[in-house]
Parts: sequence; structure tokens; C-alpha cells
Amino acid sequence: MSGTGTAARDAGLPAGANPLLRLLPLARPVRGRLVLAVLAAAAATGCGVALLGVSGFLLARASQHPSILAITGAVVAVRAFSVGRGVFRYAERLCSHDVAFRVLADLRVRVYRRLERLAPAGLHAFRSGDLLARLVSDVDATQELFLRGIGPPLAAVVVAAGAVAAVWLLIAAPAGIMLAAGMAAGGLLVPWLAYARARRPPGAPPARAAGSAPASPMCWPGRPTCTRSAPATRPWTAWRWPTAT
Repeated sequence: MSGTGTAARDAGLPAGANPLLRLLPLARPVRGRLVLAVLAAAAATGCGVALLGVSGFLLARASQHPSILAITGAVVAVRAFSVGRGVFRYAERLCSHDVAFRVLADLRVRVYRRLERLAPAGLHAFRSGDLLARLVSDVDATQELFLRGIGPPLAAVVVAAGAVAAVWLLIAAPAGIMLAAGMAAGGLLVPWLAYARARRPPGAPPARAAGSAPASPMCWPGRPTCTRSAPATRPWTAWRWPTAT
């Protein structure tokens, strides 16, 4: 019995649902803090993107040796975005960890209440070490959902939408369309291809040539200790040690 399954059943969701989706109702009491974490993460990422663009403009404009008044706005913007990125990132970490720890505390209470109803008759099939590992490791692992599984993707969507809107309005509509297509390819197509490749079953190992000796873990390509001679007829003649020069 894992903490994920127990929390899902206590939340009143169907047992056949995805374990990650069954954990989402646990964040309802702290959804306001979760929204603040997503907005702070989006603001920090947006400050980073704006800092990259404004600093490039500042360097290019300063190379033309203009008057100081011509680049004052860019200098102030670089400082503001630099400070804002750090402040918003700190706020995002504070809010997201607060959400994760509150959900984790609620989940631990649910797990122990479930165990209280099952113990001791319902726990005879579990070893003590396995049960302890599930209580500690499985429950602690659920915090990654709210730290890295919800906030960063939503913040990336918000920043991408803002960047496309800014390019569409400030530069040109075709540039905004191309930026949206590139972000969609990088944010959706590439992860899908990586997921599909990871689910592909591994291929069979290459067959050895007839008469060749089996590979040894003591020798591999690039190791100067010994070299391989093939084919080998006797095991003790399969390896040739380098002679001193």
C-alpha cells in the first residue's frame, strides 16, 4: 500500500485514475498559494527573458557611442529585471515549498489514518522494512509533483504566451506566429518524441563473432592497461599486456 494510493482513496477519487491526477485534489485547500507560486515563477522567468533582450539591446546601442540619455532607460531596465528575477524566484520557492509541505503533512495524516484502520490484521502481507520505506519514501516523493510537476510547466505556458503577444504587438504578426510555432515544437513535440523513445523496448545486444572471446569488464576501449587480441583459442592467451618501451 503506497501513500499515493491511500491518499487517492481517501480523497474519494476512483481507484483506476492516474496516481498523479488523484493527488491534485489534495491541493484544493492551498490553491491560492499554488497560484501565487505559478505567477511568481512566471514573473521570474519573464524577467530573465526580458533581461536577456534588454541587455543585448544595451550592448548593441552602447557600441554606437550615443549620449547617456539615449541608454538610460535600458540601464534602468537591466537593473530592475536583475533584481526582479531574484525577488520573484525567491517568492516562487517560498510559495511552492509551502504548498508542497502542507500537502505532504495532510498526506501523512491520511496515510496513518488508513494504516490505523488496517493494522494489525491488514498488514500481515507487508514486511516491516517495505512498509517503512513506503511510508517514508513514497509519501515524500509526492512533493515533487507540486514543486516540479505543476508550477514550472504552467509558468512556462504563461511566459510563452506573453512572449508571443509581445512579439506580435511590438514587432510583427508573422514573427509572433513563428515564435509560437517554435515554442510549440520545443515544448510539446520534443518531449513527446523523448517519451515515445523512452517507451520503446530496448533492442537485443549485438551477437558476438564466432570464435571470439567474451568481453572482460577489466578492459574497455581507451583503457591503457591491456589490449584485446582476437580470435582466441585459449583463455590465457586472450589478453596481451603492453610491453615497456
